[in-house]
Amino acid sequence: MRIVDLRREPTRAGARVAARVLWEESGRPPLDVWWEVEGAAAADLAASSDAVLAAAFLPAASSGERRVALEGPVCPRLAEGLLTIARVFDGWRGTSSEPPRIEAREGFCAAFPRRPPRAAVFLTGGVDSTHLLRRNRADFPRDHPESFTDALAVFGLYAPDQLDPAEPFAGYARTRAVLEETAAESGLALVSVATNVTALAPEIEFIAKRSLSSVLASAAHLFPSRWSSATLASGRDVTILVPLGTHPLIDAALGSAAVAVRHEGIGISRPDRIAELCAAGGAVSRLLVCMSGPPPPLLNCGRCEKCLRTMTALAAFGRLEEAREFPALDLARTVGAFDFGPHYAPYWRDLLPLLRGRRDDLAGAVERRLAVAARQARWFEDAGWKGLLRRADRRLLGGRLLAIRRAVARAT
Repeated sequence: MRIVDLRREPTRAGARVAARVLWEESGRPPLDVWWEVEGAAAADLAASSDAVLAAAFLPAASSGERRVALEGPVCPRLAEGLLTIARVFDGWRGTSSEPPRIEAREGFCAAFPRRPPRAAVFLTGGVDSTHLLRRNRADFPRDHPESFTDALAVFGLYAPDQLDPAEPFAGYARTRAVLEETAAESGLALVSVATNVTALAPEIEFIAKRSLSSVLASAAHLFPSRWSSATLASGRDVTILVPLGTHPLIDAALGSAAVAVRHEGIGISRPDRIAELCAAGGAVSRLLVCMSGPPPPLLNCGRCEKCLRTMTALAAFGRLEEAREFPALDLARTVGAFDFGPHYAPYWRDLLPLLRGRRDDLAGAVERRLAVAARQARWFEDAGWKGLLRRADRRLLGGRLLAIRRAVARAT
């Protein structure tokens, strides 16, 4: 893969950074990728090779590209971090692969971070980033270098083909308005970035499990003169960490010498985050958690797993009616009919202590769905090769193979 013609150009309402991606091994046609910014923050937008590299490296690796060659300088810390990320993914998948070489025509150069330091936070309007913002405000005085001064919102992640290059923010006006309210309430400037870079690897599963944080980090690297760090709110806690495209092992490796990328909030469970937001007056009113992009007037569909889980937690604290972006519905009945499957079962199980004694109707609905999820998990387990071996052991050997395995495990 070669990345050429990296440039910064003015737009009607701000500025844009663009580059052309040339595939060398996969036979794909060239792709023009871009990031656009409107408003005062556009003055700080930089044509950064680090930004393009962060966005392109993982798609290049997954497409079998042998190198990622850039015309400008590259931060050695980011380059090493991306190679480390490739090894992490290999470890998770139990594979061994050769990651693309990173070639920089102008060499590897560690830029200095801005002085004084300045911190940004990625803001989605969801539970995690809203909670992280409020924690930051409680923990750091405004003149502290770790106090967030900017909120960075990135648009176009999951539907790059639907972006209109002439009006890239057109479909996000309602979301931007809500995020601007949230940012202004905490004294932050909202920096909105629209981008099509996920078109390099647009499959939803790839974005969710591989490239999400690298795409977000690419936006942060466009502003080395504006901030020295950008922080991602953890979507998990330490008890239910799973391999995903945003992860504490991944995110920290996406930083450069000029812009550190951080992953925070992992020590706090999602129910505890919601409890803190519910205790803070007005904090739940603007929550945006939905990935479905529902039509007006609401920004949360109220039907997907994430919406229903968030609504259930808010109902446990008696604050659901304040969350203005969710629809009114019979929540217990809707949850009782929703199949969230084994993958999401741990998140719903965490809600049961909150619901019992407060919303027993919802607790009962969740318990019934957890029982269904447990049966599904057993079926999936029995359907795999381990299940076949267990059944063969029971039928042909009377379970002796399993008994020997357990005895060996106890002995060691």
